[in-house]
Amino acid sequence: MEAEVETADEETPSPPQPPTPTNSDSKTGGWVTSPFIIGSLVSLGIGINGLYANLVVYLIDRYNMGGIEATQISNIINGCTNLLPILGAIVSDSFFGCFPSLKN
Repeated sequence: MEAEVETADEETPSPPQPPTPTNSDSKTGGWVTSPFIIGSLVSLGIGINGLYANLVVYLIDRYNMGGIEATQISNIINGCTNLLPILGAIVSDSFFGCFPSLKN
């Protein structure tokens, strides 16, 4: 006698899965936040440039410096503040180790 193998036309149902958010459902991150990031960077740049301009005026008025000397001091401070993140990264990497800062 031949054994009959029963095949089910219906597959066994899998347990229900929670819905996964798609890119259209998610309203956080991405291009939604880009105006805020751009706006904060623009305002930061305006503020820092105003600080350096006021520093030159302050050095000329209060310390009776010439314009060239005041501008040189302002440029030195500007260069030091631009290189400060590199120094901070070296110190941070030396003491705290390497941690991933950007998520892929």
